[in-house]
Amino acid sequence: MRRDLVCMQVLAKSYAEARGHTVNSSSAHMIFYYGKCSVGEPFALTKDDLDTHFGAGVEKAVEDANALFKLRLFEILTA
Repeated sequence: MRRDLVCMQVLAKSYAEARGHTVNSSSAHMIFYYGKCSVGEPFALTKDDLDTHFGAGVEKAVEDANALFKLRLFEILTA
């Protein structure tokens, strides 16, 4: 997985440049939202890192979606 992340990091920059975008840098990360982080920095993001990394309320959006899916699942199971 670490090799794939490094490859993605290298390829993302050239991919964007090949499509006419100006790229200063690129990075690739694996998100560990629900459990143990098995890939170290700088390639790992945890649930607690998301809002800061993306500069937006990502964790709340994921939690809201989880709550909706949980509600729907229990509706289906109890129907």
